[in-house]
Amino acid sequence: MKALKVIYCNLLNSESDTKAHYTENVAIGISGSHIKFIVSKKEVPKLPIDTETYDYSQMIALPAFFDMHFHWVQDDVREMPKDNLLDWLKNYTWPTEANFAKKKYSSDKAQSFAKKMLQLGTMGGGCFSSIHAHAVDDALKYFKGEFI
Repeated sequence: MKALKVIYCNLLNSESDTKAHYTENVAIGISGSHIKFIVSKKEVPKLPIDTETYDYSQMIALPAFFDMHFHWVQDDVREMPKDNLLDWLKNYTWPTEANFAKKKYSSDKAQSFAKKMLQLGTMGGGCFSSIHAHAVDDALKYFKGEFI
């Protein structure tokens, strides 16, 4: 892994609950999981020789999302009919969550769900699991992101 990554892009950044600021042609410097700088593309500091650069100048970067209530073990049933909560739980949710008793199933689902969340820009939040201890361990193992 390179010491520094620099992303060239446009930036939409929240200033408050009702206002955001849009800036074109910025450079975002990232080291590990820390943003080291956000400057105009014209003001990029001298970069180390081993810097990785990414040209996303036609794209917009925005802050990560945090979902404050989600059940990762219910991802496969989230779009099932919900005319009645108890019927939805009995017919879809509980049978699906029972599959997490199988360690391989749990590990595979945790890995794919974590990848999907990161691709969608969700970096964290209030995450609920199943009653299976290893499912919690799987979630903690895979729900760690790295930039790019």
